[in-house]
This record gives sequence, C-alpha cells and structure tokens, in this order.
Amino acid sequence: MARTFSTVSLEAEHVPETHRTLETDHTITEEDLPGMVNVYLVIDGARLLFTQYKAGKVFDALDLAGKQQAEATQATQASASEPTQPSESAPSEPAPSEPAQPPPPQ
Repeated sequence: MARTFSTVSLEAEHVPETHRTLETDHTITEEDLPGMVNVYLVIDGARLLFTQYKAGKVFDALDLAGKQQAEATQATQASASEPTQPSESAPSEPAPSEPAQPPPPQ
C-alpha cells in the first residue's frame, strides 16, 4: 500500500575537521579544516543522511551566490533610483494613417 508523507524537507549540517600533527620536538599542532557538509532528508521527523559534500565546495558556492545576489540587488537599486525621462524620438502626435489599398488585380 502506498503511503503519503505529510512533511518532507532537507537539512544541512557542517562538520568541521581538526588535523593534528606530532612535530619532531614532540609538540602537537592543530589545523582546522573545512570538513564536510552532511545533507539530510527529513521525512515526518525521521532524519536520514541523503548525501555529503566537501565543505570547501559548499562554502565557495555560497560565496558566489552571495556575490551574485548582492550585484543583482545593487543593479535593481541603481535602476530604481535613476529618474526616467520621456523618449525624445517618440512623436508627440500620432501619424495620420493611410487609407487601405485594395489588393492588385490578378
């Protein structure tokens, strides 16, 4: 029997990684890495891992989308702030229409 789910959505979670290195002088250095972004499919409250992406690629895509959105917003604001002037090439009075010509005889 087919079942219909009332709520279906996606969630994402960033999971950073820490890389630890034992140096020759026996000290440990830590480096934070971007890690992964886990994407979950949530069906009626049940959370299932759907896919994973490298966090660096996700952050690059987010940065690019943010820049494009900011540029689009600036372009919209710039065009809205410019006053519109009537076109000088448009005639102020409509041109008289010519009478319809009958089709040539055949």
